Amino acid sequence: MADGRYSKIFRRMWNDEKFRALSAPQPCGQWLWIRFLSGTELGPVPGLFAARESGLADVLKWSLKSFRESFSELSQLGLAKADWEAGLVWIRHAIRYNEPANPNVVASWEDAWAELPECQLKSEAYSMLCDHLKSRGQSFVESFTSRCRNYSSNHCPNQEHDQDQDQEPPKAPQGGRKSKSLRSGSEAFGKFWESYPRKVGKGQALRAWPGDDLLPEILAALEWQKPTWRDPKFVKHPSTWLNGRCWEDEKPAGAQAPFFASPRVAGSVVPARRPSRPIVKTSTPEEEAERRRRYAEEAKAETNEVIADVVKRAEPPRVKLVREDGSPLEMPEAIAGG
Repeated sequence: MADGRYSKIFRRMWNDEKFRALSAPQPCGQWLWIRFLSGTELGPVPGLFAARESGLADVLKWSLKSFRESFSELSQLGLAKADWEAGLVWIRHAIRYNEPANPNVVASWEDAWAELPECQLKSEAYSMLCDHLKSRGQSFVESFTSRCRNYSSNHCPNQEHDQDQDQEPPKAPQGGRKSKSLRSGSEAFGKFWESYPRKVGKGQALRAWPGDDLLPEILAALEWQKPTWRDPKFVKHPSTWLNGRCWEDEKPAGAQAPFFASPRVAGSVVPARRPSRPIVKTSTPEEEAERRRRYAEEAKAETNEVIADVVKRAEPPRVKLVREDGSPLEMPEAIAGG
């Protein structure tokens, strides 16, 4: 990914009511470039999306002539290319700034790639995407080439479909079930899944799995993070944890389970209430009754301590009366003198 500072722009900005109420700029190459980088037409494949001149001009509220003049600026500088007959636009270097996080992300392009119009521009983009993915590793290239087919002038979808029909379908595993590796992922993923406390969305977690080589780092992070997760309802889904690369979070000094917060009452710090204790059933009813009695006494003592502290702080200050010579003045004398 290219280095440098950047800002996030949500694509839904283009449909926001307040944004649409702002004054629109005159047709120009710069504004069209911003639309190409952040418009709602974009899909999961970096830099490739289906669109036509008339549709883009209508969205921007430009005339077709103005749109073509603005696009020619981008085309002359090599920033964007388009096959308007097929309806395909390509931002040539978008992959540099929108690199996939892992091979599973590349594999998820399959459906979107198949839906893009087939033309020579798509084939050119395919070659450039392959070249860039080689820098990320062979697994990225294999995910792309195995899921996304290249277009060529000799390619005929109908003929290819007929040939696929003539071939004998692959035999399913015995029992009609998928193999264990397809159902549960690699052995490394299985260890992660066993260790993660919230077991939901296994398929999504499989797609977000970053690779078996990161298993030691992932398990080490879980070892210190899990004790801080008190309530299972607030533990992230496994796929969310993996997509967020949470194993790279910085471990706090002396990481340990968080303490219960102490509420403040009338300016004083009240001891935190102890968490409820599970009452263990003893062998006899007498022992269980004694345990309950001791626990009630401890809770009552803590409550009395809190009340006494609050009352003490709430008492009004006492005023000491003295004579001019400094000797104490008794209360009856003070009343009579008043």
